[in-house]
Amino acid sequence: MSLLRRLLRKRQDPIVVPPPATPRPEPSPLEAAELQARHRANEIATQAAVARALEHLDMPDARVICPAPRDPAPEPTLTVHAQPWAHGWELTIDGETEVATQAPTLEDAPQQIRDYLDTITPSTDHSAWNITITTRSEA
Repeated sequence: MSLLRRLLRKRQDPIVVPPPATPRPEPSPLEAAELQARHRANEIATQAAVARALEHLDMPDARVICPAPRDPAPEPTLTVHAQPWAHGWELTIDGETEVATQAPTLEDAPQQIRDYLDTITPSTDHSAWNITITTRSEA
């Protein structure tokens, strides 16, 4: 087959256009907080790795170019809605429809939420998360 025929044949082949990418849905407040925590952990791990590498660098004339240190990202904040019930408070994470857990008092609610988050995502440290509790009156 001649070169001209091959070129003409290729022009007749249909052009395949991939479908447009579907937009990602907005993350829920809990997912956004988890992503923020993961980003913070990665940033801290990277800074630690660079510090270790610099400690063991045995090249006095070497120049290391790295980005200027940034302030660490703030700890994730999560809003939780508390509704009274017979034995204390039902706790629902903002953006969720299901009750996540219960707490006997509002003072116990932030730690109860941290414990709950530790059970669903044990790889994330929730101990320093800012938990804001808002109350809902009985319906």
